[in-house]
Amino acid sequence: IRIPASFCGVVGFKPPYGRVPQLPPFNLDHYCHEGPLARTVDDCRVLENVMAGPHPEDIASLRPKLTIPARLRPVAGMRIACSVDLDGFEVDDEVAAAVRAAAETFRALGATVEEVEIGWSLEAMREAARAHLSIIFGSWIGAILEEHRELLTGYAIEFAEDAVRRKTMGYLQSLEVEGETYGHLAGVLERYELLICPTFAAPALPAATDDYDIDVVFNRALTFPFNMCSRCPVLVVPAARAANGVPIGLQIVGRTFDDLSVFAAAGAFEDVHPWYASNADRPDRPRRTT
Repeated sequence: IRIPASFCGVVGFKPPYGRVPQLPPFNLDHYCHEGPLARTVDDCRVLENVMAGPHPEDIASLRPKLTIPARLRPVAGMRIACSVDLDGFEVDDEVAAAVRAAAETFRALGATVEEVEIGWSLEAMREAARAHLSIIFGSWIGAILEEHRELLTGYAIEFAEDAVRRKTMGYLQSLEVEGETYGHLAGVLERYELLICPTFAAPALPAATDDYDIDVVFNRALTFPFNMCSRCPVLVVPAARAANGVPIGLQIVGRTFDDLSVFAAAGAFEDVHPWYASNADRPDRPRRTT
């Protein structure tokens, strides 16, 4: 949800785990989230209201259904934490500048915004997330690896092969690191209502790249920490354009299950920086040829 939203200049919402029902078995994997992508925050809100709610086939789906109203609290008075690198990602200058400019927008709206250190260990988190994804996603892909290897991405093959090398104790250790990871984030979110940070360390990757591999996932995507902290809602809004014209997405992270504050902040930001205010801002529509 969040990386495509960032790369494509749209709004994407990763709901907290259980908010949107999913099919077994991945409804039981708390790294997995289904959520909406849309042109605007309000369109994203409307679509989320359709998608969310309990489902009889998903034991993890949350009751009662949360409906996000059209009118939300003002940003004035909010306390917002800001991190341009989540304690150690190598973030491009253009991306860092976009996040700091977003912080200034929220300050102008009346929020208190302060740069923070979270205090977690990225290296331990990367290894824990890799173990989790290899054991679950990799094992799932492994069932078709031999027969369909030529159809799979290098990314999927890496996870499948990694799953074979791992033992189940790696999953237990990943859960221990998850607990420590959220403990650090919770400390920040006790003092602040929201955290803003980049979505991806670079404005984009070339469309034809074959380099989207495990190392890219864990070294360039600032999204996986919030799959680990899966009950935190995260909404991505377009924040700026890089010098080459591609979008840069901002993550707005909320306290556990506090979807409303995330949407309130995103809507207020979009009011100041409307991405699709005119047709000139929209992507070119390919012309049909005859």
